Amino acid sequence: FQVDSGGLRIQTVEKSDAGRYQCIAENSAAVRETPLVNLGVHEPPYFIEAPPSTKQGVVGNDILLKCHAGGDPSPQVRWRKDSRDVDKQRSKIIDNRGLLLENIHPND
Repeated sequence: FQVDSGGLRIQTVEKSDAGRYQCIAENSAAVRETPLVNLGVHEPPYFIEAPPSTKQGVVGNDILLKCHAGGDPSPQVRWRKDSRDVDKQRSKIIDNRGLLLENIHPND
């Protein structure tokens, strides 16, 4: 934390910096306080578990591509194949686990 000309500067914001802050001005005549300021700190998405760079399966079987992401607020996970959204008719996104491809084929 750094106080500069009455302002408070937080150099490298961390989750632990979240909280309620208040400015207090004081001299021999009186003390004045601002209303509380609630500081929320968001965290960009990060991978708790990322899918492997290669995975193999057997035609006709199901396969799970694991992917678990964190962040604040919690991120939404989407999947793409060849720059297009994955076909939701043949797959399911399983929260905190990954993408389940059902009845896989060679073009999957």
